[in-house]
Amino acid sequence: MDLVLLLVVVVTSWQSLSALFTVEADYRFYEAEYQGEVELACRFQPVSLHHNHDLKVTWHWLNSTSYLDVYHFDGGVQNLGSRFQGRVRLLTEELAKGWVKLQMSKLRIDDSGLYQCLVEMEAADYKTLTLSVKASYKTPTKTIKRPAEGDEVQLKCQSEGYPFHPVIWRDGDMQLLSSNTTYVTTPDQLFQVTSQIQVRSSVKNNYTCTFFNGPSARFDIPDELPLRNEGIHALISLSILGALLSIILIIACYRRKANDLL
Repeated sequence: MDLVLLLVVVVTSWQSLSALFTVEADYRFYEAEYQGEVELACRFQPVSLHHNHDLKVTWHWLNSTSYLDVYHFDGGVQNLGSRFQGRVRLLTEELAKGWVKLQMSKLRIDDSGLYQCLVEMEAADYKTLTLSVKASYKTPTKTIKRPAEGDEVQLKCQSEGYPFHPVIWRDGDMQLLSSNTTYVTTPDQLFQVTSQIQVRSSVKNNYTCTFFNGPSARFDIPDELPLRNEGIHALISLSILGALLSIILIIACYRRKANDLL
């Protein structure tokens, strides 16, 4: 009977202690830039003073199909998950203040997901945080392709970023234009997005492609049109003819001066 009473007291005490020990998070969602840094944090309030060797901290990364160790701190011994080697560290100086802060750098797109902050002392508790890594689209590169014949001109914009978003095209009157947009995935899991439209070279107008979050490029048609092959050939011919005329004039001037001296 005494043994049963003892077990009841132990279980009741453990439940009371677990209820007192909690892990909290001031922020549950984090957004960071590709190749940048972020600091994930949770906090706890110990029921009594302890040294670090009484404390266990574990950070896990989770998504719908995978579960990985990110960082493990146990009695002062620290271990890193292989995928995060050289990119994460625990701010151990913050543990005495009740903060568990994980600093991550050189962020990758596949670092996005859920991060579980687990703290163990006499009891244990955890909080789950969400990290979303994005890559801002840069100023797009633009290309103008003019066929040898016809009035049609192809305008093309290209940029890389994450996540994928459609490209918006407008003309000088701010009218939306239909476009052909495709993408490929780079080894860094970015989207290389290419978008193009067809316009008439004989119509004076400007056209702007706009990527997600604002970067854009403008085309002024026909001012920016490249010369067709016949135009280039004509320009070369004129240049050669001009050079020949200059040589002839120089020779003529030289002979005149020579005759004057005689």
